[in-house]
Amino acid sequence: MKLKVIYDKTEIGINGNIFRLFPHLLNLKKDELIYFDIKNIFLCNSGNAWDVFFYQPFYNYEKEIKEKLKKKDFEKLKWNSLPLFEITYNNKDAVYDRDKIQKYRKVFQRFIKFRDEINLRAENFLKKNKIENALSIHLRGGDRFSTSSHAPNQRSFLDINNISKIIDKYLNKYSCDQIFLATDEQLLFENLNRKFKGIVSKNDTHLAPKSNNRSIHKVAVFQSNKIKFKLGSDVLTDAIIMSKCKYSLFMHSQVSYLSLMLREDFNFFFIDEKVDYSGLD
Repeated sequence: MKLKVIYDKTEIGINGNIFRLFPHLLNLKKDELIYFDIKNIFLCNSGNAWDVFFYQPFYNYEKEIKEKLKKKDFEKLKWNSLPLFEITYNNKDAVYDRDKIQKYRKVFQRFIKFRDEINLRAENFLKKNKIENALSIHLRGGDRFSTSSHAPNQRSFLDINNISKIIDKYLNKYSCDQIFLATDEQLLFENLNRKFKGIVSKNDTHLAPKSNNRSIHKVAVFQSNKIKFKLGSDVLTDAIIMSKCKYSLFMHSQVSYLSLMLREDFNFFFIDEKVDYSGLD
């Protein structure tokens, strides 16, 4: 078996690393093994960040892979040695191509395996909160709509009056009586919880305060591994929980793309179709 080590040293959020590496799992040859190596100070202070949150794609070949790594018997490739994953902010039609999504889900769910404690955290939340007839919604706030970031001067999209109209439509259409909110911003949670009092639930995640809406992973750069693991698992468990809801309202964000890969159906809609993300690559 031939071993390929795919490495990524980019300091980005955890889902960005996932989708940078994922193309290397497509169209694998039968004699190939893949090993992911991430160095990302946002996710852990040393070592391979992939191993902190996931099992390796070929974890059942662990002994053979360790031996090859020790002997330096592998080909080392940078993450961008293959074309980027085609589901991106600026290719909004791809998320509705059922044939492509099914193809990607099959590979994704075969090779991308969360650590047991991450799956357990999501399972415990679903049981404790009895998430059975829920509409999930992902509201990506933080620095997404700041004038210096990815979609400048479009913050009005997240106005509670606009968002609540969308939610009302889908609550009624799919007869949901619960809302699961995945967000990175305290203000968005407060607004939604006030508008839909009594039916909104949220994962035990860190939210950016009103006074500082920087991306969560950037805020934690000088924190301990324990805190970084908590923040990374916040994002991953949000995506898992959304995927278990009856219907999902997504935004074009890596968190939603992850949840899209984890769903078993096509009960979703991207609510930000009219937002211009040309500032994102």
